[in-house]
Amino acid sequence: MSMPDVGEWISSKSLLLSLVLVVIATVRIGLTWTIFHHTFDEPAHVATGMEWLEAGTYRLETQHPPLSRVAAALGARAAGGHYRADFPVIENGNIGIWYRGLDILFMGDHYTRTLACMRAAMLPFFWLACAAVYLWGRLLHSGAGACLSVLLFTMMPFVLAHSGLATTDMALTATFALAAYALVRLMQTPDSRRALFFGIAVGLMLLSKFSALPFFGASAILALCVCVWQRRKFGPIRIVPRLAWLGFSSLVAFLIVWMMYRFSFGSAPLVPFRVPFPEWFDGLNFVLEHNARGHYAYFMGAIGGGGWPLFFPVLFLVKTPLGILALFMLSMFIPQPDSKYRWLAWSVVVGIFATSIPSRINIGMRHILPVLPFVAVLAAGAGLALWERARSQRWAGYTLALFLVSTMTGSLWAHPDYLPDFNLLAGLHPENIAVDSDFDWGQDNLRLAKRLRELHAPSVAYATPVITDLARLGFPPVTPLSPYTPSAGWNAVGLAWLKEYRMGVTTAAAQVPLWPERIPAREIVGKTILLYYFTPDLQPGTPPVLLSPDRQGGVRDN
Repeated sequence: MSMPDVGEWISSKSLLLSLVLVVIATVRIGLTWTIFHHTFDEPAHVATGMEWLEAGTYRLETQHPPLSRVAAALGARAAGGHYRADFPVIENGNIGIWYRGLDILFMGDHYTRTLACMRAAMLPFFWLACAAVYLWGRLLHSGAGACLSVLLFTMMPFVLAHSGLATTDMALTATFALAAYALVRLMQTPDSRRALFFGIAVGLMLLSKFSALPFFGASAILALCVCVWQRRKFGPIRIVPRLAWLGFSSLVAFLIVWMMYRFSFGSAPLVPFRVPFPEWFDGLNFVLEHNARGHYAYFMGAIGGGGWPLFFPVLFLVKTPLGILALFMLSMFIPQPDSKYRWLAWSVVVGIFATSIPSRINIGMRHILPVLPFVAVLAAGAGLALWERARSQRWAGYTLALFLVSTMTGSLWAHPDYLPDFNLLAGLHPENIAVDSDFDWGQDNLRLAKRLRELHAPSVAYATPVITDLARLGFPPVTPLSPYTPSAGWNAVGLAWLKEYRMGVTTAAAQVPLWPERIPAREIVGKTILLYYFTPDLQPGTPPVLLSPDRQGGVRDN
C-alpha cells in the first residue's frame, strides 16, 4: 500500500481508529487506580461532592464548582461511601473537608475500591476531551489529522495521569475544548442546534473550574481580533444574527449553572444584590483572593508564594513528550496550506499562556492542562505536513517516524508513573524543577506501606504533607521524622516533603542542609519516596534479617 493509499485508509477509518486509541488509553488509566494512594486534593473533592449529593448543600468549600466533585462522589457512593451528618466539626480553616473525605474513603474498610470508583467516575471527562480533540482535528486538518491528534493526546503521560485522578483538571480540559469548538461552529453557521450545543458546553465549562473564565475570555478575544483582521478584505461580518444566538446560548448556560447549584438564590461577594447561584460567586471570590495571596510552592530550588513568570513555560517544556514538543514547535514554521483554521488553535494556546503566566498560584502544570488538546492538534498538523513531504523527501518520513515512535515508546515506558514523568530536558533529577502535582502528590504512600511490610519493618520515621491515615494503610508504627538527624531503623522521605516543605523547617531556615540531601537513599519506593536504614549509631547499614512471617494488615477490600 502506497503512502497516499495509507493516508486515505486512515482518513476513512479515522473514527474507528480513534476509538481504539481511546480504549487503549482508558485501559492504561484504569490500571493505575489501585496502585496509587489518594493525592492531596482528592479527599476534599469527594467530601464537597458528597455534601452536594446527599446533604443538598454546597457550603463546605466553594473554591471549585461542583461538576467533577459530584462525579467523584457518585463513584464513592457506588462503592458504599456516604456523607455523615454527625461528622465532628474541625475548627481549622477548611481542613475539615479533608478529614470528611478520609472518612468517606476509608468507610467500609475498602479504601482502594472506593478510590478506584471515584477515579473511574472521571473517565467520561477524558472521553469528552478525546472527542473534542477529534473534532478539532477534523476542523483543522482531516480525518487522518483527527486520528493523529487523538494519538498524540492519548500518549501524553500528563494527560493520562490527571485523567486517572478524582480532581477538577480533566473536567476543565474537556469542557473548555468542547466549548471552544462549539463557539467556532456557531460562528460559522449560526442556528438553534449549534447555539444549544454551545450553551450546554459553556454551562458545563463554568461548572468545572474558575480558571475557565480567563482562559476562554482571553482566547475568544484574541481569536476575534485575528478574525477581524483576516476578514477586512472580505467586507463586514454579519454580527446581529450571531449575537442573537449567543444570547440564547448564554441563557442555556445560565440555566445549566443554576440547575447544578440547585436553583439557589441569595447574597454573594462581588455583587451588591442577591443573585442566582451565590455559591458560584463565593467560589470565584475565593479564587481571586487566593491568587492575590499567592500559594506556597517550589520551583527550581526556590520556595515562595508569589509565583514565577517562567513556571508554566518551563513546566510545559519539560513535561511534554519531546516528540510532541518538536512537532508542536515545527507547526509554527512548516507550511500547512490545508489548515485555514490553524490560527484558532494558536489563539487558544496564546490565550491560556498569557493568562496563566501572571498567576500567583504556581502549584502544577495541571493548571494549564486545557492547552494540551490544542498542542496535540497543532502537532498533528506538523505531522501531516511531514507525511506529505515524505512522498518526495525521505528525511521527512524518517523524522516523523522518530517523533511518533519516541512519543509512544516513552509513554508506554512511563506506565504506571505518568504523574512524575518528565522528558529528557529535565535531566536526571526532575524533582529539582518542581514537585507537588507535577511529581510527588502523595501517590506513592500505598507502595511505601507495601514495601515496609515486605521488609518486616517494626517502625518507620516518616511524615507526609498529604492528610491520610497511615495506620489504616498498613504502615507499622510511625515515629517523627527529624530534618537534621535520622532515626535508628527505617526512615522514609518523600521528595515533596524534602523539596517543597523542607521537612517542616521554616522558610527562614530553608537553606539549612537537611540530612537526606547528604546521604544517598538505600532505595526509592515508586518514584518519589527515599527509603533509608540506619544502625543504632545512626550509620547507614543493612537491616537485620527477620524470620518472622509477613505482617498482616494493610488496606482491605471486601
